[in-house]
This record gives sequence, C-alpha cells and structure tokens, in this order.
Amino acid sequence: MIHEVLAATRAFAGNEGVEVLVDVANPLHIVVLERWESLEADAAYRAWRAGDGASNLGTILAGPPVLTVLTTVL
Repeated sequence: MIHEVLAATRAFAGNEGVEVLVDVANPLHIVVLERWESLEADAAYRAWRAGDGASNLGTILAGPPVLTVLTTVL
C-alpha cells in the first residue's frame, strides 16, 4: 500500500521527491521525507489527501502521522 501512496505523492504537481527513512534501532519507526517546490504546493497536496486523494494508509499505521515542516538553512 505504501508504494501506491508514495507513487501518487511523487506524481503530484510540485513534488520534488520522496524518501523513506527507517530507524536502524527501531525498524517500525519510519520517516517519510517529502520535498516540495513551495509551501503552496504542499498545502495543495495536503488538501487533496484530505479529500479526493484520501488513502487507507492510516489503517496500517501504529498511530497518527506527525507532520513537521522543515526548511534548509545551509
């Protein structure tokens, strides 16, 4: 399921890439790093996922995902 969800994420307008990072000490802790061309593109994606682009990914997660918005400074 995650492959299908991330394929749609990568295809969404403004997406510049998606990486899946796995905690070496706890392989059940996964971080999905998404890069977006702008905050507006990310917001459009989030709105799409909340509506027509909704998936069943939440049904296999241990808990709700946490969204952290980061910016590159160096």
